[in-house]
Amino acid sequence: MTNILYMMRHPHTGDGGRHGDEGTSAESHNRNASKSTPKYMERNPTDWLDAMILYQSEIDAGEVIVTDPLDANYNATDITSAWAKYSALNAIVPERILKPATGSRSDIEQAAIWEDGTWYTEITRKLITGHDDDVQFDNLSKTYAFGIATMDNTGGGGHNTHGSTIYQLAFDIVSEPPTDEEAPPADEEKPGGSILQTHVCS
Repeated sequence: MTNILYMMRHPHTGDGGRHGDEGTSAESHNRNASKSTPKYMERNPTDWLDAMILYQSEIDAGEVIVTDPLDANYNATDITSAWAKYSALNAIVPERILKPATGSRSDIEQAAIWEDGTWYTEITRKLITGHDDDVQFDNLSKTYAFGIATMDNTGGGGHNTHGSTIYQLAFDIVSEPPTDEEAPPADEEKPGGSILQTHVCS
């Protein structure tokens, strides 16, 4: 199972019917121009997870070897040694190189766990992002429509998407910041602002 929050591509360029925010993506392809081999693999993966995930920062730090035979830095001996380590870990070379997204594409952060046959995911972003291509949660008395779809992205251009229900996101203020009269003395720790909780209904 793969857990990916898809960082959408340029809003004016179609990609299998998907349109998205400005900025650069959180991933790139780990494959050569002919799509026949990976470009990089870990030189010394420490465990299965390390082998299965490749970060741009690892490439920049020189922790990888070149696997494209057409690249001037290709070394067959290095490949043989690295493949033996991947095989021992029962790992494969990932097809994506992960890196921080930029611009409006970096607004959303997400994490998930796979437990007892179910994905549990948490998605977070600022209420006000400052980007014109985002909905701004600037009126906390409103409800905001949104959708989440699950997608099998393993088929290249033919994306198998399971449709999304349209949900309504609402905000509740569960505590108010203290008034000036209630505020503690200057030498005491001050509480934070209002605490928000959200709820979702279909």
